[in-house]
Amino acid sequence: YIVSFLCIMTQDESVTFELFIKVIKRLSLDKLHSTNPSIKLKYYQMDRLVSLYLPQLAECFRHENIDSSRYVTSWFSTLFANYLDSVRSPSTELEAFKELLTALWDTFLAKGWKAVFKAGLYLLKRFEREVLSVEPEDMVCTLPMYSAFCLLYTSP
Repeated sequence: YIVSFLCIMTQDESVTFELFIKVIKRLSLDKLHSTNPSIKLKYYQMDRLVSLYLPQLAECFRHENIDSSRYVTSWFSTLFANYLDSVRSPSTELEAFKELLTALWDTFLAKGWKAVFKAGLYLLKRFEREVLSVEPEDMVCTLPMYSAFCLLYTSP
């Protein structure tokens, strides 16, 4: 997803490759795999941030044994570029999404993981009511759907 987005934005394979390497290094994306302690730390940090800023949602997640790894993995590993799949038509919608994603990435690259956590908290806060209103077994499936909607149709 990251490479696809970079390729769409640059329209140049060699520039895409160079940018991809820089993104991997800047955000240490090469360390985001299940056996590396850094991903577990990121999950823990997200869980704590949700507890601090969204206590009702955090309590619900705790009650249902839902930890952040179940809903933020795609956010972390694709930097929200996976929502490009959600954009089908019209082309103005795609352009608007590319602009929003570009702005998000600018912030990510400037501020690092702090920005990724903020974007994730924004998504959770934006759709907290909707997530809390669904059956517990549907919560994890609901989050990506609302996240895609939020990224496409609202601005952070």
